[in-house]
Amino acid sequence: MKSTLPFFLLILSFTSVSGQESTQQYASVHSTVENYFIGWKAKDVSLLKEIFHDSSTLKFIDRDSTYQNVPIQQHIKDITTQSASFLPPHHRDVINIHTFNNGASAVVKLSFNTFEVTDFFQLLKIGNQWKIVSKVSVSRPLSKDFRGR
Repeated sequence: MKSTLPFFLLILSFTSVSGQESTQQYASVHSTVENYFIGWKAKDVSLLKEIFHDSSTLKFIDRDSTYQNVPIQQHIKDITTQSASFLPPHHRDVINIHTFNNGASAVVKLSFNTFEVTDFFQLLKIGNQWKIVSKVSVSRPLSKDFRGR
């Protein structure tokens, strides 16, 4: 029994370090995603450019059921030049964050009065910083007043 104790202590120690790293990864990804919404609300172009990779894209289906693939530079321009009502009051929930090595995904649900939006973020850790490399946005009406994007 004495010979197996060091082995179990080593495994326990590795699990603890791995768990701490995973918690740090989760917190960093969560922070990056939250910074997206902070940057959007504040119309902070520099913050938004910092969290997105230059070649990122926003993908969604518009109100005419047409697939849209928008370069992130255009999306940043769109959300930082619109009127303040472009991001109406809403409730935001981070539904899921999954990290694995240098990759991560996050799912965020935004609930507005007349519609819901679910954002699917894909992130990569580039150097020491998490960058959003893709965002897919899907919406659904909650009432007949929904006008879409």
